[in-house]
Amino acid sequence: MHLSFGDTLLFAFEDIVNAPVLYAVLAPCLVSFSRSIPSLGAAISGLGIGLLVGSLLPGIVENRWAALAAVLILFALCLGPVREWVRNRNRLTEVDTVLMAGSVLVLVFSLICVFYSWNTGQESWGIRPVVAVIVLMACYRRLLPAFLQGKGNRIAKRIALAGAVILCARGMVWYGQYHTLSSARSPRADLFVNIHCLEATQKALEHLENNRMQEAVTALRGCLVGGGPETVSARVAGWSGLEPTTLPLMLAFGGHVPVDRRTHVYSSGWDGAHGRILVLGERGRLWALTRSGVQDLGAPLKEAIALAVSADGSQIGLISEKGRVFITDQQGKELWKLWLPEATYRDIAGTESPNRFLALRADGSVYNVTHQGSRLLEGYPTWKDTEPAVSIVSTPDGKGHYVLDRFGGVHPRGETPIRYEDLKGQSESGHYWPEQDTARAILLASPNALIYVDRFGGLHSVVKSDGTVSYRGHDYPPLNEPVVVDVLGGIVPGMFHIVCEDGRIMPIPDYGWLIPRGEHE
Repeated sequence: MHLSFGDTLLFAFEDIVNAPVLYAVLAPCLVSFSRSIPSLGAAISGLGIGLLVGSLLPGIVENRWAALAAVLILFALCLGPVREWVRNRNRLTEVDTVLMAGSVLVLVFSLICVFYSWNTGQESWGIRPVVAVIVLMACYRRLLPAFLQGKGNRIAKRIALAGAVILCARGMVWYGQYHTLSSARSPRADLFVNIHCLEATQKALEHLENNRMQEAVTALRGCLVGGGPETVSARVAGWSGLEPTTLPLMLAFGGHVPVDRRTHVYSSGWDGAHGRILVLGERGRLWALTRSGVQDLGAPLKEAIALAVSADGSQIGLISEKGRVFITDQQGKELWKLWLPEATYRDIAGTESPNRFLALRADGSVYNVTHQGSRLLEGYPTWKDTEPAVSIVSTPDGKGHYVLDRFGGVHPRGETPIRYEDLKGQSESGHYWPEQDTARAILLASPNALIYVDRFGGLHSVVKSDGTVSYRGHDYPPLNEPVVVDVLGGIVPGMFHIVCEDGRIMPIPDYGWLIPRGEHE
């Protein structure tokens, strides 16, 4: 890995210096400002001790059962101050009241964390502040007499000394872990974020050297804990010497298609057979994002607005808004083409057969397209006046398909596991926006699970389990600007990628909040 001396210092500083230690080191200053209010000084010192204790907890405590135990202990400790506050409201100091109120707020916060952890299956990340408040409440009453006797500064200096010792100890541990990493022996990197990212990058590079792409991608996913996709992607590119647009980085962190500021991306597709992301831009420009970098496949159909990849990756389907279908091989060379009846077209989907595609009209009509010609699939409802259809996806066996309208409505057709009668409650689900141009693209995450994306990057799922359909997804979409055009799935297990019109590809990990565990293909 290519890691400069400056990078090493920066990463060490980010990993070693954390908020609890800084608070402890600054404790004497904080106490000196509260010299005239002993109860405030005792609360500040108690919080410093609690933060130091929380920072020393091992990573193994970050689980749901430990969080639940901490919440119950905090609840028991809160009962006493609450009862005292109810009985002697006029005799409590302001600091006592604030301390009690803060403890109750932390208790509520910790309860939310525990419930979230239980519902999503993730480990709890809220136990350390709960432990800090527990220690604060346990120490406050014992520290207050010492502060009333004028011993506050001595206590604060001891807390600062403890913080400095912990800081030095963390620095020595960090150096030992980094040295172990540099010696190519696997360290325990769960204490420090940047060490964890470095270790994941080193493992990924070893997998890449041995041509184990999936293992490399899985290793790089470990770097997601280190920051935003663009930041981590740039860092890993610098450490590894890889180009930021190479496939491993694209798969793990997202990236950026090399389009200029005046060019927009229209559509994308995942070619699993060849391990590459296909992206369609303005004027029909087609790119393939591969392990070695970005490959320009030219502009087979200059007016193309959507693309699809056949199941075996042997053919790429392109369609224009006026209904021109152009089929190419994996290198963008023409195989066959045809014109569909005059209308406005929105999307194209691959099927189980490499020579068969589905073309979607804006009014919801669908054409079966082969090299022998096209045929309108009749018997399905259409919307000739409003033209809301935006995206289509085929079932794996090709016997059915789903159409997505711009309001977020999902329309099953043919032989599909999720049927019309299953979707009666969609309009009340919160994942449907009547008369709003919001939904953008749909994909099949598994035979019983659909994913669609809105233009703000919000992902929404329709999952059928035990005969019942449930709706899940983003309450708060990840983007403020409506720039999303597509969604990709199947690249990395348990992760989806949203594609923006400016060429950004952003990963959205799914830990069960979108698709239940075990439902991913």
